Amino acid sequence: MKYLQANNGTLFYRRSVPTELLEHPHWEGKKFWSTSMSIRTDAPQDTVNDAWNRCNSQFNDTIEIIKNRNIHVLSEIDLERRATNLLKMHNLKPGDGDPALGDIKRVGAEKASLQDSLVVHVASEIEPFRQYQDWNREDRLKRGKDGNPAPVIQIPDEHRVAERAWILFKNPAPTTRPVQFGDLWPLYERQKQLNMADRNNINKRVRWNRLYKICGDDVVSTLSINEGLREWKQQRILHGNVQDQTINKELRQIVAILNHAKRELALDLNWVTPKIEIRTQERERPVISQEHYKQIFDGIKDTNPRRYAPWKEFVLTVLCQSSAIMSELMRLERKDIHLDGTTPFISLYDTELKTEDRKRIVPIVFRTERLSALLNEMDEGQESALPPSVATKTSNGYEWTTSESNANHALNRYFQTPSLKASGYTTYCTRHSFTLYLKMARTDSNDLLYLCGWSGNSGQSKMLKHYGRQGIGNPQMVSQLAQSVRKALFFLDDPADNVTAL
Repeated sequence: MKYLQANNGTLFYRRSVPTELLEHPHWEGKKFWSTSMSIRTDAPQDTVNDAWNRCNSQFNDTIEIIKNRNIHVLSEIDLERRATNLLKMHNLKPGDGDPALGDIKRVGAEKASLQDSLVVHVASEIEPFRQYQDWNREDRLKRGKDGNPAPVIQIPDEHRVAERAWILFKNPAPTTRPVQFGDLWPLYERQKQLNMADRNNINKRVRWNRLYKICGDDVVSTLSINEGLREWKQQRILHGNVQDQTINKELRQIVAILNHAKRELALDLNWVTPKIEIRTQERERPVISQEHYKQIFDGIKDTNPRRYAPWKEFVLTVLCQSSAIMSELMRLERKDIHLDGTTPFISLYDTELKTEDRKRIVPIVFRTERLSALLNEMDEGQESALPPSVATKTSNGYEWTTSESNANHALNRYFQTPSLKASGYTTYCTRHSFTLYLKMARTDSNDLLYLCGWSGNSGQSKMLKHYGRQGIGNPQMVSQLAQSVRKALFFLDDPADNVTAL
């Protein structure tokens, strides 16, 4: 495919920057724009197509933003370039006429005299500057008539380059360029070490780009942020066709990127975040009833339908008896699954999780022998628990071979049977349902916090996290947590099942 390059087994997308946009600061002087597609050269073609489309859209969106939202920036860039070249024609550079270079106390009488002579020479002997100074002198005389200030006179086009060059010449040489909106996402992505093959990170960039399209590459300032955020809010409310809860979530993510830049670049900013009025009730995720749990388990065990696959049975069996979520199981490695001991469990200490406070162990109470058989069936010599056809290991960790949305859709079909469809269940409902049944069973608060991995009490979570790390090999600890799970989900212990509980 066009614009594809391979490097050390990884595919990259590489495009040349349009000539007319080369001077734009977004490119940082580079003639080519390149980004990793975060996939291997031997990835399936549909995966390559998805990654290529994502990178191609990012490049085209950037070009559109610069062209359509940055006309004033491009005009300024062109003027700056012409002014700099005018100085170069006369062996000058920005800052050569800085008044500080003529300060006797600072540089001495001899150097100060030479500096004064240079400034006088440039102003009176170099034709473009002499003509600009003559026009500027006449303009000041006109303004001084009758002692009344005259209205501002627009500088003629023929003097605009000389004026900008004179400003560059007289001002201190710039040491750094201003921070622009185009700088903020790359800074955030780089310092947060985001995996841009992850759907959540892709969505963050999409949400940021909505603000970026509004602000363009203006200099980041309190005024430009305030104006940009309010225009963004107006567009999302009037034209976004999204709920206010979603708009509020998007705003928090955008502000997080702005705050990161403010902190890391020590920017003197004090913007006011607009308020999003929440008028709609946040949709509550339904809790799976005991009877429906049994139906779901029956569906999981049925290997006859065409939709069946061992990885689906494995994932759903774990989800239905734990607080785990799909992304955690997708990154799970075989070495972290311990099903042969007195109390089977899964360790989520070496797995990439949403937050550090979710590092925990997951007791496996039901159908452990069946899970062992499924692991053997999925074993193709890979490190991951799931087969390479579902998840592959890259330099950024484990990634879905197809896409996370496709995997979610495949699993959610188990919740779409005629008797379950009206309930609105999804795979994520298992996590909330698990927590509710633990609370209904009056589970000890420490066990509850540890099993769920949520940071409701951050200090306690950190304590348990470190305690758990030391106690993973302690059967008594794992057994205690397993008993809490078995008590809460007693209705899943089916004596008719050929594989029973502990």
